[in-house]
Amino acid sequence: GYYDCVTNVLTSPEEGAEQVTLKNALGRDFSALRSSVIPSLLRVASRNIRYGQQTVRLMEIGSQFTKNPNTEFGVQQQEVLTLMIVGQTDPHWSDKPRALDLYDLVGELHVLAPKIESVPVDVSIRETGDAGPRPYFTRNVVELRLGGVVIGYAGEVSPELALKYDVERTVSAAVIDLRAVPTVQSTYRAVGQYPSVRRDLALIVPEETSAGRIIDVVRTASPLILRDVGVFDV
Repeated sequence: GYYDCVTNVLTSPEEGAEQVTLKNALGRDFSALRSSVIPSLLRVASRNIRYGQQTVRLMEIGSQFTKNPNTEFGVQQQEVLTLMIVGQTDPHWSDKPRALDLYDLVGELHVLAPKIESVPVDVSIRETGDAGPRPYFTRNVVELRLGGVVIGYAGEVSPELALKYDVERTVSAAVIDLRAVPTVQSTYRAVGQYPSVRRDLALIVPEETSAGRIIDVVRTASPLILRDVGVFDV
């Protein structure tokens, strides 16, 4: 599972981009409002790795601040859920430990999705291209959608940023805007007359075809009886 963190929203101006600075700060190290929770969790991850932890899974529900001239005070506060994984998979008899990556995080987001609003919803994945939450991530970023609404991003954290906190391993993180999560009315459906059937399909597609595109095509083929679809062994 994930360890819940509570970190300080005050930081130094050098820790992020486009940060909101304070006029009455107690010191330079606490003279700005953070623009992302990612540096805060990187600091926690670095400390855990230094103390010998091989697997680090962190989460925090907290505030981040950005400049916005259209708001009353020129500052926009955003409540986000930030998840971060770094290290290796947990030991298991069936396989040797390997490095955690973005696909592990995306898989865990699919597990988390049905628990949001207590209804079965779908987190779909879309490539962001040049758009996305720079400069905290590399180009390997995916867009998270919940019920057709964009709620955040997930991707590999920039290695240069991770090295600033002495983290030399691959770091993956997801940022979800909690205010963007749609409120869904709970519904109930009758139990089906027939048992569920699971099938694996092998497909050959052009290399440039994204996993999200394949999922869209499968979903539209039979939306009434299809409950879930996923891509594996790419």
